[in-house]
Amino acid sequence: MKKRLGLLPPATERRLVIGVSMHRTGTRSLASYLRSLGHKDLHWPWWCEQQISRHLDDHERIVKILEPLLYHYDCFLDVPFPGLYRELDRRFPNSRFILVRRDPTRWWRSVYRHWDLDAAPHRLDPFEELVYRQYDPTGMVRVTKDDAEALMSKALKHSEEVQAFFHNSAGKLLVVDLETEDLNVRISRFLGAQVQPYPHELSTEGF
Repeated sequence: MKKRLGLLPPATERRLVIGVSMHRTGTRSLASYLRSLGHKDLHWPWWCEQQISRHLDDHERIVKILEPLLYHYDCFLDVPFPGLYRELDRRFPNSRFILVRRDPTRWWRSVYRHWDLDAAPHRLDPFEELVYRQYDPTGMVRVTKDDAEALMSKALKHSEEVQAFFHNSAGKLLVVDLETEDLNVRISRFLGAQVQPYPHELSTEGF
């Protein structure tokens, strides 16, 4: 009946896997690993950015806009999802969240190269802005090569706030470090899945 009428199943029946790590923390490798476990992953839905660019402070509305994707896929990584974990947890309470931490200095070097900050400042894309503006009341929209301390501070703040949010929700959040050798074991154990070889889409420095 649900399929014939085009109705969506209750959100409480959905068990999503949501990566809440900052970008440049091995999100592509994590996506590949979760795919090997049978998940249907979505990594950065860039084609939706302009649609939500006028609603960056209304996360509930953004989740509503993204709702068709949240029912089509079951695994979500990279921006904007690290900025929507509170709303996604409320909307899909049976979901599981994975936070991959990375050494701040190595993370900044990766961001620096990815955005080619030697050449010019980087204008944040809407989804990037959504994540960063949570930790910047002035509304950062551009990053320069001199913003290392500011960005590393935001990345650390994000990690702290995610862990604080799930502090009383046992079993909902897995926290691992990118350099951990048994990432595959810990992720599979967390999700109740069989262990698979862990992929590395790029070199550690290039994530």
